[in-house]
Amino acid sequence: MQNIPPGKLIERITHILSSTVSPDAEASLKLLKGIYEQSHYGYVEFNSLGKIISTNRMFCDITGIPESEAEGTGILDAADHPDFRDHILQLMEHHESTPVSFVIPATGLSCSLTSWSVETSSGTFFHSSLHDITASREIPCMLGKAENSFARVIKYTDSMVYCYREHPEKSIYYINKRCETLTGYRADEFYQDPDLGWKIIHPDDLPGLEEISRDPAISHRVQRARMIKKDGSVIWTEHLLLPVFDDQGNLIAVDGIVRDVNKYLAEEQRSLKAAEDYQRIFNSTQAAMFLIEVNQQGDFRFLRTNRAHQEKTG
Repeated sequence: MQNIPPGKLIERITHILSSTVSPDAEASLKLLKGIYEQSHYGYVEFNSLGKIISTNRMFCDITGIPESEAEGTGILDAADHPDFRDHILQLMEHHESTPVSFVIPATGLSCSLTSWSVETSSGTFFHSSLHDITASREIPCMLGKAENSFARVIKYTDSMVYCYREHPEKSIYYINKRCETLTGYRADEFYQDPDLGWKIIHPDDLPGLEEISRDPAISHRVQRARMIKKDGSVIWTEHLLLPVFDDQGNLIAVDGIVRDVNKYLAEEQRSLKAAEDYQRIFNSTQAAMFLIEVNQQGDFRFLRTNRAHQEKTG
């Protein structure tokens, strides 16, 4: 299990989505990775003290900071330009900031800068995106206060994404706003009660989820479980759990993604019923029914016949 420090939200959430087999999550992952790894965007995450927590490689290429030295560097030292510093200071004070464009002195690259904040149980963290516009020299004239695409993917994905800590004390480190749509509970309710995610699992399904989250030997960690929403209704959900263990095999955190599979189960049930109805009609009808396979030469063979056909043809 990859052990990514809890503070690195971008890396942790990318890791969560990269491990799921859900088609919806795979689509989100493809977009998420495309945004995070695209060649002209640099991403950085930093805390309320202004210390860099994580970056992607392009951020280092744009700013000229060596990758090995980026973590722990002061964000204000990342680019020696007054517009960059004013933008970051505004972001840290007001949790939003007006996009700006400027030239990085260390590399001579023209770039646009957009930033946003993320609220977690451990406080506020900040994310910035640097767009290398040197080749085009087209400075966007209207960026507004729209959130960065990466933030929108995490916030508006159809799946609930969360980071849960078991040690040193139980806490929800991060959960996206999809939690309210899926469960009826707001994000702050999960932050206030770290066990809420477990409490709303149907009692009959809880042991299975606990087992796949706590046993280091289990490799397949996708399971369906019923979830009891705040209004008392019950829905079927699919859980991908990515536990993090220490060197002794003790659980220290669980990252996860949860999606509503009610409609998928309904489709499965309809398909099963249709198959059962077909079998019943095929076997009980008085009409002769058969299934044949025809090759390119026009020859055919029977694949299946019902009882009425067998009785009438011998």
